[in-house]
Amino acid sequence: MRLSGFENPGRWTAIGKGIEIGTGEGKDGPCLAIDYDLTDSDWVVASRDIDLTLPANYTFRFFVKGDGPVNSLEFKESIPNVL
Repeated sequence: MRLSGFENPGRWTAIGKGIEIGTGEGKDGPCLAIDYDLTDSDWVVASRDIDLTLPANYTFRFFVKGDGPVNSLEFKESIPNVL
C-alpha cells in the first residue's frame, strides 16, 4: 500500500518557528518539501492526520533527501484511543 498526499502541502500542518511546507521534486515525481531554520528554535514539526487501518505487522518506508547541519529526524505515529 502506498500512502498518497505527500505531494499536496495543503494537507499538512507546520508547527514551530522557521518551517515552511511546500512541494519539491522527489524520487518518483512531486513530493513534500520542508524548509526549516533552527536558528531561533530547536525543533519543527510537519503533521498530518491520515485515516488508515494497519495490519498487525507493518512497515513504514520513506525516502529523504536534503542538506543542512547534522540533526535528528524523528517519525512518530499517534494512534487515538490507544494507551
